[in-house]
Amino acid sequence: MVPFDDKLRCRAVEYVTGGIPALLSSWEHTKGLREAQPDLAADDAVDILAAWAHLQRFVPEHVPRDVRESISTIVDQDGALMAGLIGEALDPSGWLEAAEALENATDETFCDVPAISSAALELFCQLDTADLAIWAAERLGQGDKVSELREEIGRCWGCFLMMSGIFAPAAGYAKAMLHA
Repeated sequence: MVPFDDKLRCRAVEYVTGGIPALLSSWEHTKGLREAQPDLAADDAVDILAAWAHLQRFVPEHVPRDVRESISTIVDQDGALMAGLIGEALDPSGWLEAAEALENATDETFCDVPAISSAALELFCQLDTADLAIWAAERLGQGDKVSELREEIGRCWGCFLMMSGIFAPAAGYAKAMLHA
C-alpha cells in the first residue's frame, strides 16, 4: 500500500506536469503570432514560468526527467522574453476586487457556501500561479521587469491573509502543492 503522503505527492506532480507538454507546444506554435496576439503569448508565458517554478517545489527525482528537461530548455531560451510578457496577463487589482466580493458574500445571511468555496479556490490558484511566475522571473534575473507586480501581489497576499476564513477550502490544495 502506498502511504498517503506518497499518493498526495504523486497527484501533485501529475497535476503540475500533466499540462506542460501542451504549454510548450503552444509556446512554440505561437512564436510567429506573438506580435499580433501578445495576450496569448502573455498567458502562455505566465503558465510556463509558473509551471517551471512549481517544479522547483518538488524533489527533482519525483519529476519525469523529460518534462523537467523540456521546460528548463524553453525557460533557459525564452525566459527573459516570458518575464517581459507576464505583466500583460496578470491582474492584481482584479484579484483584490474578487477577494472583496468574496468577503462581502460571506457577510450575507444566506450565502452560497459551495459557490464561495469554489470561487475562493479559483482565486487562490490564480494568485499562486501569478506568484510562481513572478518568482521565476526574479530567479531568471529579470526582477526589474516584475518589481511592480511583486509589490502588488504582496498586497494581494496581505489582503487574502486577513480574510483567511474564505480560503479554508483551498487549504487541501495548498498542502498538496507546497508539501509535495
